[in-house]
Amino acid sequence: LIKDVGRILDAYNDSTELTADFIKNVLGVMNRQLGADFEPDRFDYIPFWDAQQGRVDMRLRADMPHRARIEALDLEVEFTEGEEIRVEISTKFEPDRLMTELVEADFEVTRTFFGRGDFGLILARRT
Repeated sequence: LIKDVGRILDAYNDSTELTADFIKNVLGVMNRQLGADFEPDRFDYIPFWDAQQGRVDMRLRADMPHRARIEALDLEVEFTEGEEIRVEISTKFEPDRLMTELVEADFEVTRTFFGRGDFGLILARRT
C-alpha cells in the first residue's frame, strides 16, 4: 500500500498555491480557446486521496451557484454550490501490483530501474 499519503497530498496542495493555480488555469484556457466565460475565482481547488483507486483526484468545486457559457460548444453549464469538476487524476503505482497487472495483461517484465525516492521505470514487452 501507499505508505505516506500525507506527503503525497502535500505535493498536490502546496502552501504557495502553485498547484491550485495550475489546476484553475484549465478554466482560463477554456475561456481563451473555446470562448468560455468561466470565473476561476468562483471555484476552490480540492485535491483528495482516493485510496481505492490509488490516486490523487484534483478537482475544482463551485463556491456558489452560477452559470458559464462555452461558446465553441454552444453550451451553457450550470453549477450548484459544491458541485465539482474533475480536472486531473494522478495515479500512484505500487511496483508489485503493477508487475502483477503487466503479467496478467500478457507482458513480460524485462528490466526494472528503481532509484531513490518514489520513482521507477519498468521495461516490459508483449509476450
